[in-house]
Amino acid sequence: MSNVRWVKAEDYVAAHFAKKMPKRVKLAAAYLEEDLYHGPMETYGPDHVKAKGYPSTWTFKKAAKIVSDWSDKNLNGPIYYDSQTGEVTEHEPEGFEDEETGDIIEPIWDDWFEFDRGALWKAVFGKEVAKVI
Repeated sequence: MSNVRWVKAEDYVAAHFAKKMPKRVKLAAAYLEEDLYHGPMETYGPDHVKAKGYPSTWTFKKAAKIVSDWSDKNLNGPIYYDSQTGEVTEHEPEGFEDEETGDIIEPIWDDWFEFDRGALWKAVFGKEVAKVI
């Protein structure tokens, strides 16, 4: 499997779950990412926090808990992604029976990507945020 195909699969799975993610979780993830890459939010002051739309009561720990709680309920894996159809499913791909011959036709395994819990969190939130939740 090429890295390019894996990255495209990660992007698709991330977009799939972003559609299902509540706004509060997206905001908490953005808070964590900004804090991780640009330094503690407290150093920017309340005007910066307010301008970004973050609640003034949030801390790094609270934002991480919001993201972690949602992820525990919604991103447990394994998740399977079919790169040919764009299907994202919680069920391992299965073959089907050819009606004419009765033969079992297996899925094209090269088209499927499996995301365990860690890979799923990394795809959805990025490597650095996934480490802290």
